[in-house]
Parts: sequence; structure tokens; C-alpha cells
Amino acid sequence: HHPPPYTPTTTINHPLQPAPANTYFREDRTVHSKAASGKERIGKWWIDGDKRCIRWNNKNKDFCLHTEKNDDGTHSMVKNGKSVVLIKETLDGNQL
Repeated sequence: HHPPPYTPTTTINHPLQPAPANTYFREDRTVHSKAASGKERIGKWWIDGDKRCIRWNNKNKDFCLHTEKNDDGTHSMVKNGKSVVLIKETLDGNQL
């Protein structure tokens, strides 16, 4: 089960919290997320082994998760064996 391609793509996410968001992963390792609520976040992303990591600019903590493919073609970002983000689809380029 390989994760979806990382760049340059936009993931359509349904995290358990705070709200659904689209997240654009740029080839220069910056990431931009725009929630349905209008809230936006910017940060850096990288790969650490088999995890995709993000550090949002307003946080001093890294957010690193495994990505697993689900039977229905979606992907789950998993922490401690639990799905914390559902990636409904992955689109080419910047789809924010």
C-alpha cells in the first residue's frame, strides 16, 4: 500500500478535527491548508522514513503520520493505529 504522490498535489481531507480542509503540498516543501471554515495554515513538510510530516508555522511541534490505503480508494493518515485524517482524494497541482 503506497501513499498517494506527494507533490505537487492537493489532498481533499476530512480530519476528525478541526474541520475538512484542502491541503496543497508544494515541491519546495511548503504546505498550505485551507479549511472549509476559511481558516488557512502554512508550514513545511517532509518525509521521515514512511511518514509524511508537517510543521505548521504557528506550532512548535511536528505532526508525522503514516499513510495507509483504504479498500474504497481513499487514504487514512494514521497515528497510534488510529485514523486521524481521511484523504478523500488527491488532485494534481494547486486546487485550493
